[in-house]
Formats: sequence, structure tokens, C-alpha cells
Amino acid sequence: PGNLLHQVFETAAFSDDRRWMAVIDEARQQHLPRRAAQFAPMLYDMLQQTFNLPLTVNGHTFRLAEVAYDRRIHEFEFDFPVPLYNPAALNNLSDASIDVRVSWDKPLEGIVNGKLDLFFGLGDKYYILDWKSNYLGDTLAYYSPPALSRAMNVNNYHLQYLLSTLALRHYP
Repeated sequence: PGNLLHQVFETAAFSDDRRWMAVIDEARQQHLPRRAAQFAPMLYDMLQQTFNLPLTVNGHTFRLAEVAYDRRIHEFEFDFPVPLYNPAALNNLSDASIDVRVSWDKPLEGIVNGKLDLFFGLGDKYYILDWKSNYLGDTLAYYSPPALSRAMNVNNYHLQYLLSTLALRHYP
């Protein structure tokens, strides 16, 4: 299901729902061919809600539907050099609410490689978005801010965000 969702989010026009069903059908045929018709209405509703949900970042509220296609980079691949360092030092970034866990305690150097699901600009600001499809539970309570914070910590997503931010600092 994660690959299906990524494909839909990568190819759907956030502000124009006219081709959403075609995008959904193509992804369903590729990833869930035997259960194709069953998921179309749910996926369409998910796109409608995701792209029109008000998001607030540092006091600025917007919707993904406001992001122009030419201001989006999907699957932004990055590589950046890392001089000799001790990865376990990243654990010092943890605080009372954010848990960063690195268990490798030997010095490393080399290249960090990864992909950002979505890098986009809106106005004069730039954002990183990582699509997540983790199943946390059957009710909205499982998706409350404290529950999401726990899931972020359990899955070490703060480290992923840190690496993504560092990658963008190397982008010209």
C-alpha cells in the first residue's frame, strides 16, 4: 500500500481533481490489481482531504492544493559528503519530546544518500514533506498529536528529517 500511495501522491495534481481517478486507477492496477475497484472511493477521499487540509508551519497556514506543480520536486535524490565524525554524537540532539537514536558508535566518513518524498516551494518558503502510511490504530485517538509524536520517535523519523534538512543545505 505504501508504494501505491506514493505513486498517487507523486502523480496527482494537488489542485485539480479531474485526473485523480485516472491516477488512482493506474496505481491500483500496478499495485493492487485483484482488488482494484474496492479502494478507488477511499483513495479519492484521501486525496481530497490531504490536499485541502490546512497545514500550519511557523504561523503560516496553507493547503497542498495551493502548491503549483512546477514548485514541486518529487523523489528528490540527494548525496552529500560527510567528513569523519562519530554518528552516536547525533543522539545529543534528543530532548524531552524528540528522540534521535543512532547506535553506531564507530567513526564514519563518506557520502550520505537518500530521497525526499516531496520538496516544494510556496511563496518565498520551502518545505520538506515525507508521505507516511503507518497504521497506528482504528480510531482518530491513535493519530492525535501525542500519538504521532510517539510514532515519530519510535520510527526515528526525526533523524530522517535531520538528514533531509542537511541535504537541502548542500543543494545549490
